[in-house]
Order: sequence, then C-alpha cells, then structure tokens
Amino acid sequence: RLSLVGSEMCIRDRYKGNEAIIYDWLHTPKPFLESKAPIEILETKLGLESILDLINRLKTSDFS
Repeated sequence: RLSLVGSEMCIRDRYKGNEAIIYDWLHTPKPFLESKAPIEILETKLGLESILDLINRLKTSDFS
C-alpha cells in the first residue's frame, strides 16, 4: 500500500495536482504497460510494479 501512496504522490507532483491530467494519465493506455491503462492493472502486484517502474522512468527521463 505504501508503494501505491508513493506512486500517487509522484503522479500528483509531476502533474502539479491537476486532477484532470492525473485522471487522463491513469485512464490512458501506455505502450510501456502493454497498451493498458494504469488504472486497469493497478490491483495486481505485477501491475503495480510495472506502474512504479514507469513512474520511475518518467522521473529520470529513461525511455529505453
């Protein structure tokens, strides 16, 4: 649960708390997540790990 809270804070920081942008980010499919939206895979351990990995890549500008 702490990881999820940390990822939510990271998303809020990245998008300056703009709820519309955060909603769009969570509901828009991402190629890195096998074309699934983060909200779709949030409930599984593997899904959460993938989302956290994506967030970390966004924070460090690692798009490899």
